Amino acid sequence: MNDVINEKREMAENLMYSLRGRYLIERAVVVLIRELNQVQLPFKEVSDIADLTLIRTQLLNTFPDGTFDMEKPDA
Repeated sequence: MNDVINEKREMAENLMYSLRGRYLIERAVVVLIRELNQVQLPFKEVSDIADLTLIRTQLLNTFPDGTFDMEKPDA
């Protein structure tokens, strides 16, 4: 059983450190920042937004800002 757990963890670590993993994590952080910015005061978690922005700009800045734009294309 322990070998299965270790194998899954190794798979997750390999994904996380791959370009695909970085894309997924960075996308999640960008989407979360956008959602948190839409919250109105006094409920807006300004410190969370600042911390996530710091993480995004200093550690996850692999993809250009426009990569994660989620606008619907004109049909």
